[in-house]
Amino acid sequence: MCGIAGVVSKEITPQTRQEFQTAFNCLKHRGPHGHNSIEFSFPGHPYKNLLLGHHRLAVVDLNERANQPLLSANGSILIINGEIYNADKLREQLKNKYNFNTKSDSEVALAVLEIFGISGVSKLDGMFAFAFYPAGDSSIWLGRDRLGIKPLYFTRNRENIWFSSEAKP
Repeated sequence: MCGIAGVVSKEITPQTRQEFQTAFNCLKHRGPHGHNSIEFSFPGHPYKNLLLGHHRLAVVDLNERANQPLLSANGSILIINGEIYNADKLREQLKNKYNFNTKSDSEVALAVLEIFGISGVSKLDGMFAFAFYPAGDSSIWLGRDRLGIKPLYFTRNRENIWFSSEAKP
């Protein structure tokens, strides 16, 4: 039961950072094994700034190297809440296409999305909600499992798009 939150914005102001921190702190109960956030910009896009945060409940890979946000060698970024049931099978299929650094099912999701793009979501069997920035792109993908077991809430206010794994933030 991890917690994810983020904001996509034209400009990350001190007020945006403060509002993000307030929202992100609302999820602290969802991840007793660590938390981290990252600020990222992709130039040339109107909504070019991104804040992502993750509160971690470590289940599969207890090592800190599996903390999120996860960054691939190519520069893709992922935060995910949930579990990928077929992670071992996918890891085996991708071992010659992706250099895994963790034993986490989250990194398997990162690899699948990076290699297969948006169609990779259909390869993931599990319950999950995620935010993914594909390296070299100017978009962020928000997604969840087909049944919506892991919720993903989003809203737009002013010039920002906000999302979270809970409604309260």
